[in-house]
Amino acid sequence: MSLVLTIKSWRLRSALMWLAHHGDWRLLPLVVAGALVGLGQAVPEWLRTSVLPLTGALVAAGWLGGRLHDELDDVGIPCRWCEDDDLVTED
Repeated sequence: MSLVLTIKSWRLRSALMWLAHHGDWRLLPLVVAGALVGLGQAVPEWLRTSVLPLTGALVAAGWLGGRLHDELDDVGIPCRWCEDDDLVTED
């Protein structure tokens, strides 16, 4: 099933594509929790209970963004976060 046809919101498609290109943000909840523990700070209860679901949701969204990116590449629609040098050819 095509994600382009399934996801109607251009904002959601854009966010998924951005997340596919910026994979470092997927692990942000784990990094924040680890930094707090490493610094000896108290980790808030809401962060303890939500760090794994948030990380899982971001990883899944990044995977969906990668799949959406591949679908758009197959059709020939350029991505605004890809290198522009690869898309522009000079005659």
